[in-house]
Amino acid sequence: MLHQIGIPLRRRWREYVPYLAAGLAFFAGGLLLDVAILHIEEPEVWAPLAFLMTGVALLFIAVWDGILAFSMYYRLAVHMGGSRKAFLIGYVLERLVCIGGQVGVLLLLLYLAEVPVCRMVRDVPLAFVDVYGGWTAYCPLLLLVFVLLVVFTSMLAELWGAKARVLLWVVWMLAAVGLPQLMKAAGDYPESVAGKLGNLLLQFFTGLANGQGLALAAVGMAALALGILLLAGRLLKKDL
Repeated sequence: MLHQIGIPLRRRWREYVPYLAAGLAFFAGGLLLDVAILHIEEPEVWAPLAFLMTGVALLFIAVWDGILAFSMYYRLAVHMGGSRKAFLIGYVLERLVCIGGQVGVLLLLLYLAEVPVCRMVRDVPLAFVDVYGGWTAYCPLLLLVFVLLVVFTSMLAELWGAKARVLLWVVWMLAAVGLPQLMKAAGDYPESVAGKLGNLLLQFFTGLANGQGLALAAVGMAALALGILLLAGRLLKKDL
């Protein structure tokens, strides 16, 4: 049983290297944008672009890689006579190690590289460092929520195939395109509907840094865990 649980991690650890390389490439590009924009403008608050760009890229990679890897290795494990339950437990552990490693590297890059570079160019308050300085205390909980989200989407795609993948793609594009626009509208048009939604997002991040978002994150984690248990029950009975 323990041997089967460790199979996903043993099979996939070499595949993490390209993800790390892609993350470093996004971080380098974001760091160049940090330097270029801060040389030209003097904003009241600066959100580190390299950290945000790399975080979004790794989020995208983790979700879609998780969907593809789950389908391929789940079927392989079942066809080779492995335990479905052992694979599901191993997959969750593999995602935790993979995503946890990515988050750790990203935080090191933020504090050891991006923050000093931004400070050298322009001494302005930095979001996630000065403005939301206490947010890192909640990284373990946010990491668990994110891992559960990746596992949930992977199971969803395995059960409902192309329909689920299209739906997840639409949701992803709306978030990737819509969220930055909402944040921008919060500053440019605060009285508009988009501006009010953007302000709610800003208040959420501020509340998270102050500990007020802890309950919301806990509720999200509980909801995802319940959804995973329900989907796992269906996967254990599904014919492959």
